[in-house]
Amino acid sequence: MERSDGEAAAKLAKLSAVAASSEDRISALPDDVILHILRQLRDSPVAGRTSVLSRRWCSLWALLPEVYFSGYTAPHHVAAAFAAHEAPVLQRIAVFVKDPPVDSLAAWLPIASRRLCGDLYFLNIVRRNGGPDEAGERGAFELPCFENATTISLHLGFLGLITPPTGVFAQLTRLHLDHFRIQGPCGLGDALSSPRCPSLRELTLSDARGLDNLTLHSESLLTVKLTKLRGLQRLTVVAPALKELTVFYCFANAPNLSQMVACISTPQLVSLEWSDAYDPMSVQLGGMSHLHCLGMSFYLVYGPNGFRTNSDCMGLLRHFKVICSLSFALIYPHVLGNSQYLMQDMTIFPVISSLRIVVMARGHSFGASLFHVLRMCTGIRRLILILSARAGSEAQTCPPGCICDQAQPLNWKSERLVLDRLQEVEIREFRGTERELAVVERLFDWSTALETARITFCHTIDASKAKKLRQMLLSFSSPGTSMKF
Repeated sequence: MERSDGEAAAKLAKLSAVAASSEDRISALPDDVILHILRQLRDSPVAGRTSVLSRRWCSLWALLPEVYFSGYTAPHHVAAAFAAHEAPVLQRIAVFVKDPPVDSLAAWLPIASRRLCGDLYFLNIVRRNGGPDEAGERGAFELPCFENATTISLHLGFLGLITPPTGVFAQLTRLHLDHFRIQGPCGLGDALSSPRCPSLRELTLSDARGLDNLTLHSESLLTVKLTKLRGLQRLTVVAPALKELTVFYCFANAPNLSQMVACISTPQLVSLEWSDAYDPMSVQLGGMSHLHCLGMSFYLVYGPNGFRTNSDCMGLLRHFKVICSLSFALIYPHVLGNSQYLMQDMTIFPVISSLRIVVMARGHSFGASLFHVLRMCTGIRRLILILSARAGSEAQTCPPGCICDQAQPLNWKSERLVLDRLQEVEIREFRGTERELAVVERLFDWSTALETARITFCHTIDASKAKKLRQMLLSFSSPGTSMKF
């Protein structure tokens, strides 16, 4: 023990001597190395706190070309940090804060706008009980002109947004505005059109309030996604280079659809998703000779006569004579009750080669509705069938006395249908219910030229059941069909 204690004392004395004579190697690191280390943290407050390691580090965080506030940072701390920041050029700004007052945004956004030559990401983490009306009462802030920003993504939690009346976003290529409320005299469309956003390629506007009129004139836009612009009454898009356009539930919940007007001029459009109200008298889609993909809303299989969404789908289908790829959903109510079978109102389809159908049957028999669609699309070459179910409803079945087998035609079980051009079938979220198996067996029987079938099982299917289902599905297929699971 004495020898051991002596050795320990000697080692301790040696370490003390080394520590007393050694240099501060952290402080000796070059500035660019220290900045590289701090940059990897991706957290400006943490980078600032590293000054405890060395006095030389105290001000280096303020030279970083990226600013990150990724936690629940107090809004006034963000403004203070930007005031102290010294980097002349910022490549990225990411600020996530909780319920900031609008004056706190006005304190740092002008500084950021002058220095940013890259991406801006802002997320307002709102309180759960704070709705859009309450957020609007907290006021609005003016977005300064970011002349050199390339990407701006603002998730505002329904804070009021005032677009700048002047200035050019010269380098901006991507803009994403989410959960926002438009205020102020300057129209959003004016700020986003080519004279002020000459380089804009991608535009996403989602969950907006106060935007009743949106007019976009852009020579540069390639992609536009408009989702849930509540209160929108007039939409104009003139974009000769646009390739993709999505309009999702912007007009559908409007109090007065008779005032709805949409004028779309996009001659190079390749993909259109119009999941919204459609009336050929008020929606002018213009020439779309390059259109390849069309997506629609859902078609209700059972419901009241004259159901508006069904009429919108049919109006859109009548507008196009030929389309390469079509996508829509067949939706069944939870309880059919005395609802009417509405598939007979689906009377026309364009000529298509690829069909994607999402079926949300909720346990009901869906063979007749699928048969009705395929009977009008006998020339398709590719079919994607997604057997969707809401979370927790995998085992859902019809209630006792359900009319789904009696109210719809039963000819799909016996009538011959020839899909002699169908070469590829993909079925997703397959659960192997009796009704699903019956539909797949008939589908394989109709598909006389089928080359490939891909089946993806629902995540709830265990290995033992999947093995049994594979054997059953293989028995349905012909020798010339390659089955992939």
